[in-house]
Amino acid sequence: MPHTPLHRRRSPQHFLLLNVSFKPTITQNKTRHHRMQPVVSSHLYTCDETGAEGVSRLTFCIVSLGSGTHLYRLVARLSSVSASIDFPVVGLERVELRAPHRCRMHRFRRFAPVHAWGTVRCVFQSKEFLAASKELPTTPEGRNPYDVLEITVTQTTTLDEVSKQFRSLVVKYHPDKPGGSTEKMAEMNLAYKIVKENHNAVLRRMKEAESTIKANEAYRQHKHARASRDEDLGRSGGINRRNARAMREAAESTGSRRTRSLKEIENQWANYKNDTEAAVKSMCNRYELAIQQGKFFRKSATLNEITVRERWLRKSFVKGVWEDVHELRGELLRRGTRSAQQSELAEEMVSFASTTQRKLNENFQQLTQESVQLQSRMFVERAFFIVCSVILLVKVWRWFIGFTFNNTLTVRLKRGFLSQ
Repeated sequence: MPHTPLHRRRSPQHFLLLNVSFKPTITQNKTRHHRMQPVVSSHLYTCDETGAEGVSRLTFCIVSLGSGTHLYRLVARLSSVSASIDFPVVGLERVELRAPHRCRMHRFRRFAPVHAWGTVRCVFQSKEFLAASKELPTTPEGRNPYDVLEITVTQTTTLDEVSKQFRSLVVKYHPDKPGGSTEKMAEMNLAYKIVKENHNAVLRRMKEAESTIKANEAYRQHKHARASRDEDLGRSGGINRRNARAMREAAESTGSRRTRSLKEIENQWANYKNDTEAAVKSMCNRYELAIQQGKFFRKSATLNEITVRERWLRKSFVKGVWEDVHELRGELLRRGTRSAQQSELAEEMVSFASTTQRKLNENFQQLTQESVQLQSRMFVERAFFIVCSVILLVKVWRWFIGFTFNNTLTVRLKRGFLSQ
């Protein structure tokens, strides 16, 4: 059954598993014939949730009615919740789940009238358990045995607690009792057998996975914080633009409440234009100064690093300029009636963004070409210095060897015999 993935900005510390069981009701019409309501079944689905802290798994349920594609969706995410909740599904719009520390309201969307009562069992499992239960055998229905037994597993969970929970479920779902089921009992017996055989191994793997999960969470938090800082740095182009940022935040806060006048937009555009021009000038001077410093210290690696960093800063800065221009231009054009002044101002915004981008690109290409030529000249100079050093070393070596050999006793005796 298809479902829509759920996305949240912050990943939860626990994962919610919903086990839903429904009891169909019997109604009697005027002809005294009994009519059974559509059979209600529940299915558990899992989806990967992508957020700022990484990818996590969220399990939710979709309750399907046998008479068609009538769906009920319950997605509850709490740090803790009561053991079970009984609620009438007929005409249900919202149900309140109360936790010890916070309370939320979760809405149900009803597609068709249904007469049924439902019992929701909320079981929370930690990330350590999800990592440790990957190798754990499942029931024939493909469910986790701990979820079948409705047990929240921690590192202190013992087999005695599992046995106690199993006995309580046996009393609740015994086939001789109302609401009992033979299939449910068979599934619980198999799940209890699997848990008894693998419980110690699961606890050991949970302890091993705890340190890994903590390290991954710390790394994700660091990566997210660094990405946020890099985004702010790139949007500002490496220039402190405190006034422009405050102005943008003020515009966003006021723009969500009311429609601004043309005069306010023009004032904001004038201030933004001046700040952007000053930032572009500072960026050009900064890159030129960096090239001169690299030339003074004669370090090619420094020049390459400066070039790569400046390319990224300017690209991010231009992207931010285009976003701000499109936002102001869209607000200007959404004002309804358009005058010649509004059209001219909108064209000026686009022209300014294009000019800024072209100016930064031309300046970057010019200074980068100068940096490349400087590095080429430095390479030639270094090569010439190495060749001269080798020639000088050879000459000095020959002079040293010749001087040492000519002053030996053998050479002097040879000269004396030849002179006689």
